[in-house]
Amino acid sequence: MSGRRRDIAGALMALATRAAPSERRDWAGAMQAEFTALERGRLSWALGCLTTSLRWRAPGEAVYAAALAGSVFFVSTIASFLLIEAMVFGLISLDAMFALQAPVAVVAHLGLGGLLGFQRPDRRLVTALALGVGPLLVGLASIDGFHHLGRVDPGTALQWAGALTMLALGYAAATLGARLRRFAA
Repeated sequence: MSGRRRDIAGALMALATRAAPSERRDWAGAMQAEFTALERGRLSWALGCLTTSLRWRAPGEAVYAAALAGSVFFVSTIASFLLIEAMVFGLISLDAMFALQAPVAVVAHLGLGGLLGFQRPDRRLVTALALGVGPLLVGLASIDGFHHLGRVDPGTALQWAGALTMLALGYAAATLGARLRRFAA
């Protein structure tokens, strides 16, 4: 095997070992030991191990991805919809609806970020990015299909500033959720 193929095989095997779920760490260690002993077929062995490792990991990642997508959807649409419905049914005034949008967004980010951080403490940054920027992208896409992303106007700049604030809130909440998980364990 050439040096380059040997490097690729080694990198794939390292990824397979890292990607293995915690309950399969013994398996990953055994497969790494067998890989190290191989003189031929290292690339196909590493690919097989990576495929198996990712197959074991996929169900947990799918649950997290669905929870994250649902959280972005809630923050970007459902929370605002609930406020609009409360106004339509006369539960709150128009002024109250506008006044409550920011607090509802903050509470939603803190709550959902905390829950996701508790579920997946190793994904705090991904959680923060999705909760911070995801609703903004949903809003921009619903306005004009992203056509004004290149323009810098006060409204867009304000939206991005809000997204950065929500990103920070999402990260803080995810970190808090991760610490609560550590504390509960």
